[in-house]
Amino acid sequence: MGHQPVIVLGMHRSGTSMLARTLQDLGLFLGGSVDEHCEARFFISLNEWMLSEAGGRWDAPVEIPEELVERLEAVTRRHLGSWRTLFFLGGHYRPGRLFRMTFPWGWKDPRTVLNLAVWKRIFPGARWLHLYRHPLDVAESLRRRSRESLAPRRGWRRRISESTLVRWPPLDRSSRLLELEVGIDLWREYVSRAHDFCKTLPADQTLSLSYEDLVDQPLVRLAHIVSFLGLEADRRLLEGAAARIHSQRRFIHRRREVPLEAEESVRDDPLLRSLGYS
Repeated sequence: MGHQPVIVLGMHRSGTSMLARTLQDLGLFLGGSVDEHCEARFFISLNEWMLSEAGGRWDAPVEIPEELVERLEAVTRRHLGSWRTLFFLGGHYRPGRLFRMTFPWGWKDPRTVLNLAVWKRIFPGARWLHLYRHPLDVAESLRRRSRESLAPRRGWRRRISESTLVRWPPLDRSSRLLELEVGIDLWREYVSRAHDFCKTLPADQTLSLSYEDLVDQPLVRLAHIVSFLGLEADRRLLEGAAARIHSQRRFIHRRREVPLEAEESVRDDPLLRSLGYS
């Protein structure tokens, strides 16, 4: 068996894209075809298919029944051993190579958190890296992204003719997340699943850290992550990667007016306390 994957876990808007790009710079292969969030399209497709089969979405999580987990595992294994991995491996493509990789690799996709039961069965030796962020910052970021995505834009409407229909661009942002409380609830769902999952794993397979600690002490935290993952990155490479991490968005909710109801909803949250937030 080759290298087991590094799987980055985290709620949307928690800094996982920044972390993934940094890990890529430090020698971790995250795919030959990734989107603007450094997410491999191949694994996004697999995760979205699993969620669809279970009747859920990224913004409407569901529990996957055990009997469905077995079927999803079987089909996913076939995909992972097929020619479709060409879209992930690119020039590294070989049939069945994902199960015998010769270099450090992995993927980052927040949807993975909702399909953990499937992925753990397929890659029992994977290393799991969980990054979490304060829920008020996450919820506000989700609200801002949804507001921008749902705003009218010129050029969306197409002409109607006898041979065409009116087409609108796909809305991959949820209008539900315009409400901070909805974003906070979704944060709880993702983070509690990842947090509980990581507690079931051996210490040498999981590492959890906060976004705030990462941006506050980037060099120290990156050195720890590199050591945990077994990446070969010298001091100069680490320092360069750390210099590209900035802390301006750390606890950004403290510099903005947050509705009192939202603050009160997380003030005594036991999950928040267990993660080290006061």
